[in-house]
Amino acid sequence: MLIRHSKIVCLFILLLPYFGISQNDSIQLRDKTVLKGEIKSLAKGVITIKTSFSDSDFKVKFYRVVKIHITRKCLVLLTRNRRKYGHVNSNELGHFTMTYQDGTEEKFKINEIISLDEIYDRFWDRFKGSFDLGFNLTKANSFTQISMGSELSYIDKSSIITGSLDALNSSQDNTINTSRTDATLDFLRLFQKHWYLMGSVSFLSNTEQALDARISPSLGAGRFLISTNQLY
Repeated sequence: MLIRHSKIVCLFILLLPYFGISQNDSIQLRDKTVLKGEIKSLAKGVITIKTSFSDSDFKVKFYRVVKIHITRKCLVLLTRNRRKYGHVNSNELGHFTMTYQDGTEEKFKINEIISLDEIYDRFWDRFKGSFDLGFNLTKANSFTQISMGSELSYIDKSSIITGSLDALNSSQDNTINTSRTDATLDFLRLFQKHWYLMGSVSFLSNTEQALDARISPSLGAGRFLISTNQLY
């Protein structure tokens, strides 16, 4: 009985990654290959899709895509500085339809897409993050080191916010203890008529550089002038 339960647990662990991957997004390539999974982003002419049968994400040159279907709503940047927000679905080769919140539809060519990001409907689902913790211990010289890294991002149809924090502390016999903390916060706010506001704040503390604390803020504004796949 114990062996039977162990086999069930092992099978569940092996299949667990497949349960966590959405199989509703898909792209079709020129050679009729179809990839299904979770489309994570499209930027600089490359679309990234996560599938259940690959350890790493697929990166496909977007000019090879002839059909695209995305379950969640997307913020889509098109040529001629057009921004659209809604569902993306292809019913014919080389074209896709944007379905907006009010139910209206608009048809475009796939090669008009410059970039896209999926947007979750629920507020808390729009956050993504990661956390890493490391510990090293060496008997020689009683060396110990603790490191920590974390990332957090938020995206909606008009804002993108990303932050990161990296910290390291180490101690060793006959040497001065060292510590380093590095943190950044970036944001981008999109406005109508192609304008945007962007800013960044960075923090650095490093005992090796005799730096107690340094804060570097920056703020800027810009306007999308020309948007084409060739320029990107």
